[in-house]
Amino acid sequence: MRRLIWRAVRKQCLRRRLLAALVLLMVFLLAPQFGQPSLDRLQAWTAWLEAHATILLLWRLCLYGLTVWGWYGLHQRVRAREGTSRGVVRLYLLEGLALSTLAVAEWRLWAHAV
Repeated sequence: MRRLIWRAVRKQCLRRRLLAALVLLMVFLLAPQFGQPSLDRLQAWTAWLEAHATILLLWRLCLYGLTVWGWYGLHQRVRAREGTSRGVVRLYLLEGLALSTLAVAEWRLWAHAV
């Protein structure tokens, strides 16, 4: 009985994988047909982004501020829960990684904009 159930599950998973592969194949084959007309819209979008880069920077800075505010509360709770210095060190490493990731992302945005 167990073998029959396991075979049915494997067949169902195989069918899902085949269906997903066929859908992806259709998307990759049809994407160029729909992508050509949107090339002009992409250029217009790029021009709009360049024209509003400062406003978008202010928006991102507000979001980063809200993230820092939420992270500060989380930081306090994690420090209270983690009694060991190892947990606090991991928290500081995670914070450093997050800050460096944001700094690199912002630097890349401004490097391409200028």
